[in-house]
Amino acid sequence: MSLTAPTQVVLPTPNPPAMRMRHEGAFVPPNKITVNEWLDQWLVMKAEDLESTTVYNYRVTLDRVRGKLGNVRLQELTEDHVVAWMRWALQGGRVRGGKAGTGLGVTSVDMSLARLEDALNRAVTRGLVTVNVASEVHIPLKARKTERKTKEVVQPWNASEVGAFVAAMKSDRLFAPLLLSLTGLRPARSAACGGRTSTWTRPRSASPTPGPRWATARWWRRTRRAWRGSACCRSRTSYGRR
Repeated sequence: MSLTAPTQVVLPTPNPPAMRMRHEGAFVPPNKITVNEWLDQWLVMKAEDLESTTVYNYRVTLDRVRGKLGNVRLQELTEDHVVAWMRWALQGGRVRGGKAGTGLGVTSVDMSLARLEDALNRAVTRGLVTVNVASEVHIPLKARKTERKTKEVVQPWNASEVGAFVAAMKSDRLFAPLLLSLTGLRPARSAACGGRTSTWTRPRSASPTPGPRWATARWWRRTRRAWRGSACCRSRTSYGRR
């Protein structure tokens, strides 16, 4: 006579979000779309309303999420998945831009969480899921304080370093826009369009190494007076009065 142990029946892992939705009376249409597939669709939809550079930044930001969460079915994604990814990213999620295997910065992880939340919000609107599992996931305050204490402070350039860079850029075709950007003017908003030519060119009597002397307060006051007396400024003022 032989005795055998009772056969153990392995049940499939339940889907917590779907079960919760079912108990609440919400209809959950089954869908096998993965997180990667939905992010691709979401980026295509966002490309219709955003600049190409913005879409590229979104894509790079979401690439940090795809490695760990991309193959998970969208309807099986839980808050625990997102929290586990966040902790992994803070501890060893760096792949490029530094030593591989080190933690990502708080800002990088925060941006990835924000884009993931946006994508899941759209999934809720489309009826793919009814709960945004990333809406309540935030970086702990302790992690933020730790980064502030250990983060290396990058010192800005001093006057001599800026002068050396400007001198090296003198033969570049973008040399003139560079000078305008260093003066604080905004060419894209037509702030530099009304100035006289003499106010933008550097005087010949100045030192051969461009330094901060041509961007002093005196130079700025002279430039501002030229701008106020220009035709562009007068037209904008008269337009405002109308």
